[in-house]
Amino acid sequence: MEATGNLRSYCSESNFVKALQTISEDISVVGLAPLAKYDGRNPVPVIVSLVNTVWTLLQHRQKLVDSKRDLELKITVLSENFNHSEDKLRKQEKMFHRNKNTLLKEKNMIKLLEQEKSEALAKCKSFKQEAQEQKQQLKSRELQFKFEFRKQLNEIASLQEKLRKILSKERGEKWNDHTVKFSNSKSSEEHSRIACIEDMYKKSINRLENNVQALIRENLELRKLLDNVSSDLAHLLTKTHLDENIDIIEEKPG
Repeated sequence: MEATGNLRSYCSESNFVKALQTISEDISVVGLAPLAKYDGRNPVPVIVSLVNTVWTLLQHRQKLVDSKRDLELKITVLSENFNHSEDKLRKQEKMFHRNKNTLLKEKNMIKLLEQEKSEALAKCKSFKQEAQEQKQQLKSRELQFKFEFRKQLNEIASLQEKLRKILSKERGEKWNDHTVKFSNSKSSEEHSRIACIEDMYKKSINRLENNVQALIRENLELRKLLDNVSSDLAHLLTKTHLDENIDIIEEKPG
């Protein structure tokens, strides 16, 4: 349908029939019922047909308006949802970056802990080797102590035997002096010499006994130190063994 001029001049008394025919053809194209044909005498059927067509068009227009309103509402809701989703996505992105940074920090911390663990294991191995060497040295010193201890005891026994002989000899001479009732300068000098030797042996015995006591104290200290080293070494070996087992368990696939 092509209109010339404005809508008010589209239809006139002169082209009324032709305008009705054109409109009827146009509305038929869009799926509406065609207008009633005008017979030139009774216009009522045509007017009724026109009113019905106009009513139908108004109903279609209202549906279009309602559809447009619904569509605009849906667009608004979708826009709000989109903005909400965009904000949520932006927050998730920030959270992802924070988690990523946290994971990187934890990864670096794990590397640092692994490095510290490796250094600690190296120190443990070094300490273990040093402890074993100290243990061997302590055992060697203990054997040396036992040898010196026996040597000192033998010297004490020898000195005590010599002193016993001297004292026995002195007692014999004193008994002879009381029996024969004589004294001379030679026996007096001999007595002084024996007394001097006796004093010397007593001092030597005291010195050796003091040495023995010192050796005993030193041996006790060495024994205590050896026990401590053995205990520390056993604890270290146990801890190292547990750490190795934990590493094996952590490396096993789940």
